Amino acid sequence: MNKELRLSLIALVSLFLGIYLYYFERNGFLIFDSVQSLKVFDIFGPIGNNLPSFLHSFSFSLLTVLIIGFKKKWIIYSSVFWFIIELIFELGQMQIVANKLIALGLAPNGF
Repeated sequence: MNKELRLSLIALVSLFLGIYLYYFERNGFLIFDSVQSLKVFDIFGPIGNNLPSFLHSFSFSLLTVLIIGFKKKWIIYSSVFWFIIELIFELGQMQIVANKLIALGLAPNGF
């Protein structure tokens, strides 16, 4: 199996694992639009709350490297780029930052 296929599979598995964790472990899966949610499995315990963010950044970094090339500088640039994007989204979820973004009209109200 060549390097590109191997990295593609790792990226896709990581991406889908992150999606699974986000929907079924982190927030719970809503059943019949009820207020209560059901955690299907709790495989990763407390780390499952933060693991989706890491896995998505990791997957996007791998996919970006697959597109732009395997040179060391592109690997570093890709990783730093996705780290910064993830950091911006995580900071944007902090209540104080979210309130300022809403006040500036840069984020919708009601989350």
